[in-house]
Amino acid sequence: MFHPLIKLLVTHPEMLANHVAAYARLATVQADEAWAQLRRAALLRAVLGVALLLGLVFAGCALLVLAALPLQSLNAPWLLVAVPCVPLLTAAALALRIRHESLSGKGALDTLRSTLQQQFDADAQLLSEAARP
Repeated sequence: MFHPLIKLLVTHPEMLANHVAAYARLATVQADEAWAQLRRAALLRAVLGVALLLGLVFAGCALLVLAALPLQSLNAPWLLVAVPCVPLLTAAALALRIRHESLSGKGALDTLRSTLQQQFDADAQLLSEAARP
């Protein structure tokens, strides 16, 4: 006679309100996780940029020192290589990590959309099963 959703809405409106509230909580949790992933990715990229910049500045300074002073007059010439290598190796490690994370998983917004889509599909299937006589 009536669709089960209309019957449920009339007889138990609090159940439907609870279900909508659960959707809102799910969307909020998923959105918070997506936001945290985006912030983390932005922070990794910012640190990568700073490490690259420091490495290039230190390498330029080392080249200037090499151009101005003879190598034999330096007490620790290995520092001219070691100091720029630290931030450059850090930048390389961060770049690999960022690449690995971007290749290994779906994006934050894709995860949010797929989770909500799965829940909508499950609800639609449940309603279609309830509508059958």
